[in-house]
Amino acid sequence: MTLLKITIQNWSDKFTESAFALLKQYKETSLYLSTHLFSGDVKCLVCGDKVVGIFVLNSAGKLLLQTDRKMDYSNLIIDALLPEISRFTGLIGDWELTSQFWNALKLRFSTFQEKICKKNILYKHDLENLNDLTNNNRVRFLNAHDYVVWDKLNLAFREEINSIFSYNNLQRQERYLQEVSNNQWWGLFLDQQLVAICAYTARYEDYAQIGCVYTLPEVRGRGFAKQLIYQLMLDSKNKHNVDKLILFTHDDNITAQKVYESLGFKPIGYFGLIVGAL
Repeated sequence: MTLLKITIQNWSDKFTESAFALLKQYKETSLYLSTHLFSGDVKCLVCGDKVVGIFVLNSAGKLLLQTDRKMDYSNLIIDALLPEISRFTGLIGDWELTSQFWNALKLRFSTFQEKICKKNILYKHDLENLNDLTNNNRVRFLNAHDYVVWDKLNLAFREEINSIFSYNNLQRQERYLQEVSNNQWWGLFLDQQLVAICAYTARYEDYAQIGCVYTLPEVRGRGFAKQLIYQLMLDSKNKHNVDKLILFTHDDNITAQKVYESLGFKPIGYFGLIVGAL
C-alpha cells in the first residue's frame, strides 16, 4: 500500500459496509466516532474500494479517528484538515493513533500548544455475566428538574479535570435535556442532595461508554462512585439492552482504577485524550 493509492472522500452509502467493518474491528475505541457517522462531516481514507480510515472534526473541534493501523495516515489527515485547522482543539481515541497524529501535527506546526496529553487506561465490562442484584434506592436517572444541581456538579467536574465547555449555557442546557430524555445521566442522592453523577458519553449498538464520573469532594471515600456505577451497570443490562461497557481513567488515578476493577472492569488497552491548539 502506498500513499498514492489512498484518497480522502466524504462519507457516503457506498462506503458503509467497508467503514462499518473497520469500526467493528476496533469497536472499543470507535464509540465516539460512531455517534458522528451521519453528521455530514465524516471523511473516509479509501484504498481501492476499501475504507482504511475514518475521521471527523466534531463541533467542539476534537478530532475523532480510526484506521486499520497498516500505516501512519497522519499527514494525509492533516492535509485534509488544513482548511479548518483553526477549529482544531485536540483528539480523542485510541492512544496509538492519537499520539501518532499529535506528534505529526507538532512537526508540521511548531506553533501548536499542548495543554493536556493523557494516556488513559481503557477498561471493558461484559454485562452478560452480571448478576441482577437489588437496585440502589439512592441512585436514579436524572431528569429535567435536576438541571440546576447537575450543572453545579458538572461544572465542578470540568474544572477538576481542566476541561472547558465548547458551548454556552443555553446549549449546555439543551444538550442536558436531550440526554436525560434518553436516560443517559445517573445521579446518587444523599438526604435528597445530588452528590455524585455519571453518564453515557457515547453509545453504539450494544456498547456504551461511561464518563463524567464525579463525586462532591466532601463526601468522597464513602463508596458513592462505586454504588453509582453499579446501578448504571444494572440499568444498562436491564433497561438499555447494553451488553458491554467501556470507560477510561488516567494511568496514575489509582483510586478510580481500584473502583472499576472491583466492579469487574478489565483493562484492555489505552485511550488518548489530548487538548491543544494554535
